[in-house]
Amino acid sequence: MSRLTVATCQFPVDADVVRNGRYVMRQMLSARERGADVAHFPEACLSGYAGADFPSYDGFDWELLERVTRQVLALAGELGLWVVLGSTHRLTGDHKPHNSLY
Repeated sequence: MSRLTVATCQFPVDADVVRNGRYVMRQMLSARERGADVAHFPEACLSGYAGADFPSYDGFDWELLERVTRQVLALAGELGLWVVLGSTHRLTGDHKPHNSLY
């Protein structure tokens, strides 16, 4: 019989992508140290949630979000940990960004 251990992670999400990323990566390390195979994070935890954590995506730093997302991906690979990461996905043109899981 196989087992799958899932760590459900939560922290005080806000508009600071870098701070959110630090929380995510710390909790990934903790989850792996405790034997988790998967770390599950909440909706928009990396990007913050427009309308709740910040007013709108006007002036949002998409390049920073991509850099921090790549750091999370790299750490997941190093740890051999599956990660379900809530964030925002930018679309082209006049389409509103989508709430997404990575």
